[in-house]
Amino acid sequence: MARPQSHIAAIPWYGLPPEGSFKPGDIKIPLQGHFALKDEHFSPAQVDDLETKLKEAGVNYEFYRYDADHGFGNETSERYDKEATKHAWQRSLDFLVKHLK
Repeated sequence: MARPQSHIAAIPWYGLPPEGSFKPGDIKIPLQGHFALKDEHFSPAQVDDLETKLKEAGVNYEFYRYDADHGFGNETSERYDKEATKHAWQRSLDFLVKHLK
């Protein structure tokens, strides 16, 4: 039996789908994203562009940006940012509690 969509959500951390790989209007689940402002893999401009497309498509989303590097949540990396990770985890957990009732 398939789950009702009210029990589905997505939370990418510092990653973006390839350009043209999806239509923003096809996203029907709540979406939360966490992005680094000093990311050389997924630039703030790319995140802004995706946000504009999501907004135009009426997608239920929220994005957060952190003054950190790509991979800021990886505790084994020199790029690890404890404060950014703390905020991102709490926001992620709150989001899941809200949307996965």
